[in-house]
Amino acid sequence: MTTPSAAPTTTTAAAPTQDYQGSPPSEYIALGDSITAGYSATEGSDYVSLLFAHYRNTLGVDELANFGKPGETSTSLLGSQLSSALAGINGPSDTKVVTIDIGLNDYFGDKCTFGSDPCTQTFEANFSSALSQIQAALDADPGPEPLIALAYYNTFSGTGTDWEWAMNTVLFGQSMSWGCTDTGSELGLNDAIAQIAGHYGAEIANTYAAFQAAGQSYIDQNTLHPNDAGHRAIADAVIAAAQSPCT
Repeated sequence: MTTPSAAPTTTTAAAPTQDYQGSPPSEYIALGDSITAGYSATEGSDYVSLLFAHYRNTLGVDELANFGKPGETSTSLLGSQLSSALAGINGPSDTKVVTIDIGLNDYFGDKCTFGSDPCTQTFEANFSSALSQIQAALDADPGPEPLIALAYYNTFSGTGTDWEWAMNTVLFGQSMSWGCTDTGSELGLNDAIAQIAGHYGAEIANTYAAFQAAGQSYIDQNTLHPNDAGHRAIADAVIAAAQSPCT
């Protein structure tokens, strides 16, 4: 299976580095892949836009910096995307919340099957590096700010196909369930995300459960990305995010 061709995405630049009169603007920063970039969602219906509206009402956020990029892997994220996000956090704006959605293209693009595949260690190192740098920057930013890591859904939920089984193995390893102590063949992508998020004090948004219950109704069949309903479900999972069970 190959990843669909990437659609162009508009990235909102991080807050400019300038002195503000009065209170600085408050900001929501999103990092991730094509899902974060809003692939297959109608304008304004992608999960980042939905969260921006939510955080505007609940946290007083008035700026959005969406650095999501189609095709991004955990390795490429450590380049310009992470640098831009850190610059935004370290800038004069007051960052209120950061979300990060990364890892699925390590499978689709880089063919990492996780578990005992040596590339699992590459993802763990990359994701640890990203979360540690983001958390350090947030610690230096005024006020409390949640860092929320998204665990992935199964693109093929409800199909009853070999693809559904294979994706569950990628997400949860041979154990086929969440595991805070899973290693080796039992370690899946979502396990690794939860374990590393727990280590760095990040919250977890569990998108898997909603997509499992909805089957294919949340998936755009032309792109295999979430449709508008799927993006709404992702946003709801982020809003309901809690401390990683692996803390």
